[in-house]
Amino acid sequence: AVNKEELKAFEEREAKKQKMVTESSSPVEEVRPLVAFKSCLENFGCLEYIENFEFDAKSEKGMISKRQRMMNFPKYLLVQLGRYVVTPGEWVAKKLDAEVDVPEIIDLNFLRANGPQIGECVFEEKNEEKVAEKVKIVPSEAIVSQLLEMGLNSNGSQKAALATNNLGAEAAMEWYFSHSNDPDFELPIDETEGKNEIEIDSNGIKELMSY
Repeated sequence: AVNKEELKAFEEREAKKQKMVTESSSPVEEVRPLVAFKSCLENFGCLEYIENFEFDAKSEKGMISKRQRMMNFPKYLLVQLGRYVVTPGEWVAKKLDAEVDVPEIIDLNFLRANGPQIGECVFEEKNEEKVAEKVKIVPSEAIVSQLLEMGLNSNGSQKAALATNNLGAEAAMEWYFSHSNDPDFELPIDETEGKNEIEIDSNGIKELMSY
């Protein structure tokens, strides 16, 4: 905050007010911390340290530092101010009650990217091939049973459940009647190659689990 003295005086007055409350006491104008917008930008672009960073699958994890920079400046700048902070070590979200002074002219030159700096290492981008594995899924017995009770074909009912990812009897029934004229509709599932298999992107799962 740029108004630390004013804020400190307000907090002292509030502390005294809590101890000595009288009917004749006049209301005190609340003073909020005043934060310069440039300080917010500097905090956005400051150096950040990341522990247990995995450089590659073969090497050990280590600590790295990073900072945000812009390759080019946008025509329009949309800024979302965070109202919550997490105190290191406590992991408790705290809501901020402050005012941010946003000027009409903003200088972003200090956020301009100038390429690798002294002491910085550039990581080579890896062209990782998509690793996919096939996982066999089974038609839901509950859905198939409901379709069979309607007098529908057994093989077709199982295919309908698989084709709709076991979403429900209604979705399976719609698929059933839409594909009942397919040449392989009444063939058993084992004879319909690939109909009961889905591809799972292993890299995508690892990326989601890393958050």
